[in-house]
Amino acid sequence: METLFHRRRYLLEIHASNFNIRSFAERTAMNSPIQGTAADILKVAMIELDREMQERNFQAKLLLQVHDELIFEVPEEEVESLQKLSRRSDGKCCKLIRAIKGR
Repeated sequence: METLFHRRRYLLEIHASNFNIRSFAERTAMNSPIQGTAADILKVAMIELDREMQERNFQAKLLLQVHDELIFEVPEEEVESLQKLSRRSDGKCCKLIRAIKGR
């Protein structure tokens, strides 16, 4: 299978004779392009956000990524600016047929 960003995942188990192993590989093949593309988008957004933060000399630090969430350590005076910046770069990191909307 392949994501929209052309990252590939090979599923050799798709040809397994064992029904359970083959079925798991089939489900993985259906789900991986969606989850993999979401991970690719988040990675691009993180890179873009980091670039913007460096350009603006933010003191905030990206500490952790958990699924589709980013955890920052942010000085009080940068909280509002970082919120606006992160929301803006969230949907603008790549062009897709349909727009992606954050929360």
